[in-house]
Amino acid sequence: MLKRFLTSCLFVLSVVSLSASGTMGYTFLEIPVSAYESSHGGCHVAPESDGVNTVFVNPSLLRDSTSRCLSMSYSSYLSEANIGSVAYGHSYGKHHFALGARLVDYGTFDGYDEYGRSTGSFSAKDLSFSVGYARALYPFLSVGLSLKPIFSNYESYHSFAMAVDVGGWLHLDDYHFSTGLVFSNVGRQIDTYASDRESLPFNAVLTFSKGFSHAPFRLNVTYHHLTDWDLDYRDDVRRSTLVGYETGTDYSFGEMFFRHVVIGADFVPLNGRLRITASYNRRRADDLELEDSKSLAGFSFGAGLSLKKVDASFAMSQYQTGVWQYQFTLGFHLAALFSK
Repeated sequence: MLKRFLTSCLFVLSVVSLSASGTMGYTFLEIPVSAYESSHGGCHVAPESDGVNTVFVNPSLLRDSTSRCLSMSYSSYLSEANIGSVAYGHSYGKHHFALGARLVDYGTFDGYDEYGRSTGSFSAKDLSFSVGYARALYPFLSVGLSLKPIFSNYESYHSFAMAVDVGGWLHLDDYHFSTGLVFSNVGRQIDTYASDRESLPFNAVLTFSKGFSHAPFRLNVTYHHLTDWDLDYRDDVRRSTLVGYETGTDYSFGEMFFRHVVIGADFVPLNGRLRITASYNRRRADDLELEDSKSLAGFSFGAGLSLKKVDASFAMSQYQTGVWQYQFTLGFHLAALFSK
């Protein structure tokens, strides 16, 4: 019954999503919510160490260990933009639920009309909620769904959209192996800013994660945009010059393949209580590359400490030459905090 329900939701909303036309909107949904996700290049859908924040990434990872857990994240993104999120999970027997919210505040701006006269200041914000549910079909296989109302408010312009994330998680503990598959942002814009309808940033993501019995390491490989092979739309912009466009060559098959790939590694000593992460996102590195300038764009780093009552994580990524973006996540195990 549950499998039929999830399949039906995915099919119906996929058809609705494909019927939408126009430009891409709500791209803030692609910004990583937690420090752990950010440390893995923003693409990791089998994050066993991210607690209740999995409601934003892959709801099928909600389980007993995410019950009665509260998590909060914050990042000072770019310029005056600030990102915050909060998530809480609760389980009832075999049924696992979570509620999350993320907010992107772009700051305050000065407004002017077409004649250059001041119209006062205004703000711009994006907000989305995630209501997640998961259940284990077998001891090694779980499925989940997250319903996402999405709101945007830019000056006097407003919009509203509905989407779902549908995911699955397979974990073989004896082999220290897990894999996650997610179809995210399946839905459509309902209330538009003006007359044009914008599409949502749909993404199909697959992650493989492998640990080792006698070494404190976990290797992670993610392939994103499974249904969208051509990711070279930014290449023309990168080849632009002051006098026009340079003639460039298309990406080869191998180059395009690796634009879909994010690789990462976790060093997890002390029985996993400590975590140090490094990852490389090839597509991000290509898109942010500047001629005659070297940077660490595409690389992300992070660390985390997990204790009985509190988890703390930190991540850093570079989006501009010499400029780092930092993200912090703090989690609380409420059952342990309030136990006698």
